Amino acid sequence: MRSAYDRHIKLLESLITESEPEPDSMFRRSREEEKEPADDFDLKEMEDELKKLQTKRVKLNQAIQAANFENKIDFRDNEISIAEALELRKNVLSDIDAIRQRVLKSAYKRIIHKEKRDIVHVPRVAFEKTWQLTSPFNE
Repeated sequence: MRSAYDRHIKLLESLITESEPEPDSMFRRSREEEKEPADDFDLKEMEDELKKLQTKRVKLNQAIQAANFENKIDFRDNEISIAEALELRKNVLSDIDAIRQRVLKSAYKRIIHKEKRDIVHVPRVAFEKTWQLTSPFNE
């Protein structure tokens, strides 16, 4: 629902800014060219509609935030609010790439072939330890 409001607000903002006069520039097709609202386009009505939708969006956001704090879920034998769960989710998603890189590094040894000997770089952290720390399925 929020994204529907956002899309409609963006459209209304575009309609309103389109009606504003363009500053003189060398890129304009013709200095005599102007834009004026079509006969059935009421700029004042569009501005009022925009303000109403912006107010509804703010109220919707407030209602969603209130619901997120009021409603609780069970998470690992603890009761947490949906807001806390969303924050946890955001943190996990932001860490996924770093975790992925750490697991990939720990999964393979690097072997550098030099003349008659091989140099082996063993990962700093053992794969099994990294895998256990990062996998959400190992609880």
